[in-house]
Amino acid sequence: VIWAIIFIVTAVYTMRYAKKVSKDPQNSIIYGEYELMEVKEEHITKFEAKHGIIMLIMLVGFGIYSYGAVKYSWGMDYMAAIFFIVGVSGGIVGGLNGDQIVKSFVEGCKEMCFSAM
Repeated sequence: VIWAIIFIVTAVYTMRYAKKVSKDPQNSIIYGEYELMEVKEEHITKFEAKHGIIMLIMLVGFGIYSYGAVKYSWGMDYMAAIFFIVGVSGGIVGGLNGDQIVKSFVEGCKEMCFSAM
């Protein structure tokens, strides 16, 4: 019941906000920052075979963890280990050297640390 109430209130608020912003985009909380979020043509990367392999590695990682969580009650420590392996494997397939993989990992951690707190 509480979930339904929270869902309805959130949905109504979101719909009202969307109407308000569609009438006047200046009412948006990110007005003026839109240019920062636009994807430029030169930043679009062509999908290559290595991207498909990396996606497959991620899918296999999700599958292994899902199976282990259900069958063996794996927790966060196993998930962290599996996704660490997935990240390193993806970096290798993506053509990164060890230093680049570590730098990418640290950059990702920087972005996630604030959310995790």
